[in-house]
Amino acid sequence: MTRREAAKAIRLGADMVGQAAGVLTVAMVSTEAVVAHFETVIRQMRTVCFCTGSASLTALFRAPLQA
Repeated sequence: MTRREAAKAIRLGADMVGQAAGVLTVAMVSTEAVVAHFETVIRQMRTVCFCTGSASLTALFRAPLQA
């Protein structure tokens, strides 16, 4: 699941989103790669929250839907 798909799923009511495929891929590289993966996920989710005017993922859950 891409970060964009994850953000959409959260907005549409998901409590959780899958990260296994992305994590397993980088876990084969190193622990540092896993940390970097999640740092990227967090940064991108913060960007999504900023772009939607949401102060948090909880607020993203209630953000207005746009066509």
